[in-house]
Amino acid sequence: MIKTVIPAQNTNPDVESYGFFARTFSWKDLEKEFTWQQTGNVNIAHEAIDKWAANRDVRDRTALVFEKAGAAREYSFLEIRETSSRWANLLTEHGFFLGDRLFIFLPPCADIYFIMVACARLGVIFSPLYANLSTDELEARIRNARPKGIITHPNIADVLPQRAVASLEHVFFLEPPLLGNFPGEKLVGESLASYPAKTITRWLKPASPLYLVYTSGSHGPPKGVVHAHQDMLGHLATARYVLNLRAGDRLWTDADPGWVTGTVYGAFAPWLCGAVSVIQADDFSASTWYRTLERHRVSSWYTTPRTLSRLQVAGDDLPGRYDLSSLRHIASVGEHLSPELIFWAKQVVGRPPHDTWWMSETGMICVANFPFMNIKPGSMGRAFPGVEATVLDETGEPVA
Repeated sequence: MIKTVIPAQNTNPDVESYGFFARTFSWKDLEKEFTWQQTGNVNIAHEAIDKWAANRDVRDRTALVFEKAGAAREYSFLEIRETSSRWANLLTEHGFFLGDRLFIFLPPCADIYFIMVACARLGVIFSPLYANLSTDELEARIRNARPKGIITHPNIADVLPQRAVASLEHVFFLEPPLLGNFPGEKLVGESLASYPAKTITRWLKPASPLYLVYTSGSHGPPKGVVHAHQDMLGHLATARYVLNLRAGDRLWTDADPGWVTGTVYGAFAPWLCGAVSVIQADDFSASTWYRTLERHRVSSWYTTPRTLSRLQVAGDDLPGRYDLSSLRHIASVGEHLSPELIFWAKQVVGRPPHDTWWMSETGMICVANFPFMNIKPGSMGRAFPGVEATVLDETGEPVA
């Protein structure tokens, strides 16, 4: 085991140390940054998108970068507000109301993110699904969640379970052709542009459900976990203090939106900070990953030990062909981050990855090697203020 401590890579002028952070951080103070503290009007879509889009100095700034097959498209806060409003109006026309559930079963595309924001506006509970789910996996989720509808694409619709989908009121197809296999099939296509680019955002209670995510199923069948609009507090806090984000920064979370990491830190968390979310929709290759970091001037990268291992296998000379000078922070999640990977990334990529731990059930990062902390390889870090991290013995009692 490599035991050398790596000194803190990103000093924060507001944070002297973890001890200082734990003593001075206040959730009550953080709440004051949200407009609902003054208005009483709660909706994460307003805090993540609309308040920036309403600001003439900010609204045209990039909020989302989506790249696929080498073609990249940037969307401003204003564009996301307008496109998500069109989606919200479409859903409203088809009878979606507060508390209804919508499955998003699409191949990687920017519309996934617009639809998530649209659902948040209406109080509709969205659930992004992996595009490679099997028929049986889809059927189990449909029968469990009983969604009102599903949005899909003809390229992957052949795995939709016939009987389960037939129970849904709406089957939206993003592009033609309609399959004609299910009742309630509707083509979105170019008709989306005909809907108004403005809509009324529904004001909700803080605990109103926002999204539904399914656990990995590594310990028994996948379980549905519901998170709420008030999660925005944890999204903002952890994006700022764990992922080192500030307004205008660029965060690349290389996770599918079907995974809670992709939902939270691929969309809402960076936007709450006024930062840019970078989405790379192509399959993994080492050159694509390094090129994405360079091309989109990524400042914070949230990845996995598996991805870092695959980059390591690709060779030490490859990163040197790319300009990674914009990258100031790497964070990792999903599995054990070995000391060897930490030192490899520090030497070859230029930054050591900071471990984080959380899960679908928590909805936010709970334990982390914070940017302002020394990295102790083999340790996942310290608990975020308000979270108690405890090791239990075989009888369930805390140990020293």
